[in-house]
Amino acid sequence: MSELSIALLGNFDVHRDGRRLDFESDNGRALLAYLAINSRQAQRRSFLAALFWPDHTEEAARNNLRQVLFKLRQALGEGRKAPFLLVSAQNIQFNPQADTPLDVDNLRARLSEANPAALELYTAPLLSQ
Repeated sequence: MSELSIALLGNFDVHRDGRRLDFESDNGRALLAYLAINSRQAQRRSFLAALFWPDHTEEAARNNLRQVLFKLRQALGEGRKAPFLLVSAQNIQFNPQADTPLDVDNLRARLSEANPAALELYTAPLLSQ
């Protein structure tokens, strides 16, 4: 599996195999961030559609989710068998087995250890720019 790293504290920054990835939409970045932060649990498509497009009809929101998910998987360079995203007809989950460094997880781990160095990881509010 390719190396993917995600930074969400401060600037949104995603690298795959050392190359910075660009995303077409804010919703694509937000979806990846949400899935990565909540990787321990699969997310229902209906929930994600309502979360990201609350002012749309359910059908329009689910269609938007499909389009953003398609573009997100392209940006991650995934084929039909996505190593970073586990996708089914009902659920979407960031693969918890992907071994993807996530700065939010590093901060959580250090805070849980009551390690004073945890404050060094906090560079800016989550997705502040």
